[in-house]
Amino acid sequence: MFKPADLFDLSQTEHGGIFDGCKYAWEALKAINYYLNANLRPGLHNRCEGVAYVGERVFIGEGTVVEDGAMIKGPSIIGRNCEIQHNAYVREQVIIGDNCVIGNSCELKNSLLFNHAVAPHFNYIGDSILGYKAHL
Repeated sequence: MFKPADLFDLSQTEHGGIFDGCKYAWEALKAINYYLNANLRPGLHNRCEGVAYVGERVFIGEGTVVEDGAMIKGPSIIGRNCEIQHNAYVREQVIIGDNCVIGNSCELKNSLLFNHAVAPHFNYIGDSILGYKAHL
């Protein structure tokens, strides 16, 4: 009970290694910074619609759209085919899986989102893990 594999489908993230050595799922939150320092290879493969700020320590996968006014400070890894909508604020230590939606005016910090997680709009996601297909 409360082990990572008991709570999450670890096959639904490329970043399952963040849970290595974790007895409880929430212990991965303390490992996000270390994981990003060890695995982040900055690169932008996305498309911007308008003007967005993207920091130097950010990876964004192919097919992802970053809309006008978004700020992605980093360090962050954002997967493929995501939507980072208008005025989203992605702060430090954030890992976003593939096919995720970060809606307008959402703020994220120190969080891990599995594939297909959706935070449509006006959400604060801090020190959190959202599993496969989670919808706020």
